[in-house]
Amino acid sequence: MNCNISFEEKMAYNMLTFELFTEDIEPDLLIYLRGSFETALKRIKKRGRGYEQEESKIEYFKLLHSQYDSWIYKQTHFREMLVIDADKYDILKNEDKREVLDLIDQKIKKLKNRYY
Repeated sequence: MNCNISFEEKMAYNMLTFELFTEDIEPDLLIYLRGSFETALKRIKKRGRGYEQEESKIEYFKLLHSQYDSWIYKQTHFREMLVIDADKYDILKNEDKREVLDLIDQKIKKLKNRYY
C-alpha cells in the first residue's frame, strides 16, 4: 500500500508517536544534540538528500529547529538530560565521535552511581 503523506505530516506523526511511546516510561537519559540552525543546515546540505534540499523543506526545518529548545526542556519524563554542543562536535569526524561517546559514557556512569 502506498501512503501519500507530506513530509510535515510524517514529522508530526513521528513526534506524536515518540510522545505516546514515552508517556508511560521514564527513560534514564535524553541526549540532546543542540546546535545552531546554520550548523544543521550545513550538515543537511552536506548529506545531500534530494528531498531535504527543497526550499520548502529548508523553511520547515528552520521552523522546526526554532522550536527544539522549548519542546525539549518541557520533557519531564527523563531522569537526566545530556546536552551536547552540535556546533562544537561533528560526529562524522572520528576524534569528535570518540569525544561525544566519552561524554555519553561518563554520563551513564554517573547515572548508574546515582540510581542503581
